[in-house]
Amino acid sequence: LQKVDLSKITKDLKGKLDDFHIRYGDVRYVGNLRTIQPSTVPLEALDPDTKRYADFYSKNDTPDEEYSPQDISIHISSAIESRLNDLQQAVSSLAHSITRILENDVPRIEMEKASSVGGIQEKYNKKNEGSKVDEGILASLFWREYLPKEQEKFQKELNVIERLKSELYEIAKETRLVFCAKCREKYVVVHQMHYDEKISNEAICDDCISTKELETIKSGEWKCQHVNHKNETCDQMLYKFAHNNILSSILKNTANAKVTLNYGQMEIEISCPKCREKSRQIVEWGWLP
Repeated sequence: LQKVDLSKITKDLKGKLDDFHIRYGDVRYVGNLRTIQPSTVPLEALDPDTKRYADFYSKNDTPDEEYSPQDISIHISSAIESRLNDLQQAVSSLAHSITRILENDVPRIEMEKASSVGGIQEKYNKKNEGSKVDEGILASLFWREYLPKEQEKFQKELNVIERLKSELYEIAKETRLVFCAKCREKYVVVHQMHYDEKISNEAICDDCISTKELETIKSGEWKCQHVNHKNETCDQMLYKFAHNNILSSILKNTANAKVTLNYGQMEIEISCPKCREKSRQIVEWGWLP
């Protein structure tokens, strides 16, 4: 079997993560779920892996009558996010690899635990030679008390593995987290299928929804996209969308309304208070906490 130096792999990965943070700062990867903003990082400041992405995007940018060519700053922003996605997958993959190694050790421990019964029983029998206690009671005490105590070391090993697996699972799970688009402190988990219709380009946490003035938060908005006879888009804000599948709105009478969406496909229909047109969205996942 090929020997894997997990310590070296972990150290190298940490170095790449530190370098990424120093170069690019507070960056999120949310795929096609949010609008790409132009990057202020110059092309020459990119690391080799990210530069390859930027070169690829620029080379494959083929404008036509409908789409104009993207500015290089957009390609750089996309490249940085793609590189962050690579690192996210690397962290998650490393966590799963260590988990598999731990799981491979479980059969060995269980086999040693099972094979230890004979030796422990022999030790118990010698200890109770000449005892006047009923044999049935001695047998019961062996299986109920003596054996579990003698096998505690095996169970401790198994418990350690389960604890480490749980910690590694949490690490892998956290790689799917993004920070709230407003406060940049609270975590929000992205859990929206790439083909789902999206309510908003950003995720905002419940704290910002409940404690901030909603009008000041430009993220997480669903706006009316109906176009009038003058070819003008209504652009009226219909709802604020937060994680936990909660839609929050400020009604005309200043009352707050919340609609909690259950899992499964649901159609939301809203009559715009400005143009009176109806907007519809199909929601399947949304943002989860």
